[in-house]
Amino acid sequence: MSLFELLYLPSFDPLLFSAGGSDIVVAWYLPTGIVAADCLGAYRFKGAASEAVSLVNLVTPGTYDLTKGGSPTWNISTGWTFNGSNNYLETGLDPANTWTALCQYTNAVTNEGALFGVDTVDYIYFFFMPILVTNHCYANCVDNRVFVSGNKTAGNACLTYNQGYFDGLADGDPLGTDGFSSTGSTIALGCAKQGTSKVNYSSVKIQAFAIYNKTLTAAQILSVATAMAAF
Repeated sequence: MSLFELLYLPSFDPLLFSAGGSDIVVAWYLPTGIVAADCLGAYRFKGAASEAVSLVNLVTPGTYDLTKGGSPTWNISTGWTFNGSNNYLETGLDPANTWTALCQYTNAVTNEGALFGVDTVDYIYFFFMPILVTNHCYANCVDNRVFVSGNKTAGNACLTYNQGYFDGLADGDPLGTDGFSSTGSTIALGCAKQGTSKVNYSSVKIQAFAIYNKTLTAAQILSVATAMAAF
């Protein structure tokens, strides 16, 4: 856990301490087998001490801190709320295809709204859509998209190099593994980025987000998703 997170915990958090309450065990974003260098960004919005604190990267404060686009609103009980038309948070991170991203959210209502990601002009993707007509959709790179039946208006969505996960469990068919080194866009929350443009805005509330520079295992994904759901 970073010193920043220790200093700005809103209250005692059992996810961060041993059963005896005397020793710090591990931050929620560092499941077994993952070290801080593997986590590019971890952000807890729900339960953060303040709006400013919610934007800080808990792994390395000052590096990949989030910035606001438009006027999303923050609330300690629900995290960040996006309006589906011009609200987003900017990460500054340009994804590679081995990365893993997890996002805890509620109240998604927008058809074709991106919970997070990029959608570039040459069709390189890295995003999750909770609602796509009667499906939800994972996409990790050039035309590698998996459509899974049913809308997902709330829960924990995870995108990896080769598989989508929902609420910590594998969801839908495996994704293709065509490679790319970067998208040329940076990841946003509440929409997708297309170069400097924003597309696929989403009306949604987001409680937490974490992103890693490697493909997490199923057990690691379940660990982080479970921690996020407990916020």
